[in-house]
Amino acid sequence: MMQKKIRHKLHTRLVILFTGIGILFYSCYSEQEKADSDLVISWIGHSCYEIKYHDFRILLDPHTPEWFDYSRPKGRFDIVFATHKAADHFYFEGIEANEYLLSSGAKDEFIQQRHSKDVVIKDKTTRTKNNKSFSIWTVASFHDDQGGAAEGVNGVLCFDFGGIKVVHLGDLGHILEETHLNKIGTVDVLMIPVDGYYTIDIKTAKAIIQQLDPRIVLPMHYKTEKSSITAPIYTEKNLLEGFPSLKRIHHSHLDIDKDTLNHRQQVIILDYLDQGKSRVLREPRRQDRVFSHLEGPYLGQKPPGMIPEIFAPGILNNEEMGAFCSVFSLDGN
Repeated sequence: MMQKKIRHKLHTRLVILFTGIGILFYSCYSEQEKADSDLVISWIGHSCYEIKYHDFRILLDPHTPEWFDYSRPKGRFDIVFATHKAADHFYFEGIEANEYLLSSGAKDEFIQQRHSKDVVIKDKTTRTKNNKSFSIWTVASFHDDQGGAAEGVNGVLCFDFGGIKVVHLGDLGHILEETHLNKIGTVDVLMIPVDGYYTIDIKTAKAIIQQLDPRIVLPMHYKTEKSSITAPIYTEKNLLEGFPSLKRIHHSHLDIDKDTLNHRQQVIILDYLDQGKSRVLREPRRQDRVFSHLEGPYLGQKPPGMIPEIFAPGILNNEEMGAFCSVFSLDGN
């Protein structure tokens, strides 16, 4: 009887000890993963996005305020990019930045702006700040499906943030060719214009998405109440009808890391910057979380293997909650 009580006490203490060790290990692992994958993408409106990567602030395709009434993020940026020379993509006035880069569109190169002379940046290049770095390159393309004859050239912006590949297609107007696909490479997050008038329609967008096979798709260039464009371009309603599985998230940013990309492809519409201020202030709704379709073997997640790793990251295990359990037999084995 005494031995049984001793074994029970030992078993209880072992469970507490190993549970504590597990929680400590999980917390350290999560914080390290978060520190290594600090990437936030925010939709400003139209085709403009802000990307925060560690201490970097990057702005893509800022637009003229004459056509749009979107709010602008304040402060200084490290780099501002434009995919082509159009007022709704190439408006650097009033934006403070250390570097201004315009995609050539005709060639796979950037042209530095606001210099006494044009400085051309060819091939893939890297920017470093506080021991963190990312790579950038651009791929020449067209604004139309006639080789640029109707609307001119367009640059595709490509980024590699610590292994997370982000691509902004600017005002792409055509299906990608094999040469484009090879230069762009793998894609995790895709920003794609879908307006059915100035750029591509939903059918073409779906074909391009199939070509690039990203994990997250962010449609852009469609009309909202903040746009004064009178052309018959798509609205959010058209996108919801055209992409039946589209996910509508009621905030303007996405926190991205390698774990959140480890699920099925998702097409997501975000709020534009400050859109949420018109709603009652509240915490993001549970249904707004970026979840995959939880079906099939292991609920569509990566099956467990011989190497220990977090199961269902971002679903069962995220910043708000964690799943951990230790089970021991009575003999301690």
